[in-house]
Amino acid sequence: MTEEELLLEWKKAYGYVYYVEIDEQEYVYRQVGMGEYAEMERIAEDGLHMDEMLCRACLLFPEIEDWDEVSAGVPRSLSEAIRQDSGISTSVEDTTLLRIIEEEKELVYNRFIFQ
Repeated sequence: MTEEELLLEWKKAYGYVYYVEIDEQEYVYRQVGMGEYAEMERIAEDGLHMDEMLCRACLLFPEIEDWDEVSAGVPRSLSEAIRQDSGISTSVEDTTLLRIIEEEKELVYNRFIFQ
């Protein structure tokens, strides 16, 4: 099967197909569904396990048999790309913004109680 045929097959099966280059290696992946992602979060032992599960589920090319042989930063970078393109971002900026919002809510709540 040619690369074009393979790409068309993936597009038929998954809709959008994405590409990222990490450490001079090309990776092609699909989005993760919300239900699928929630199930992964439920069974993941920790963040590294979650990253690996996400990569195993969504990576279309290349096929990676042994994730222990992959550079340490690849699963993290690839899983971030998958999350971002799936609309599930867990970047530091998002976390910081959420923390700021929660702190502001607490300040307003405390001011209201003390008045």
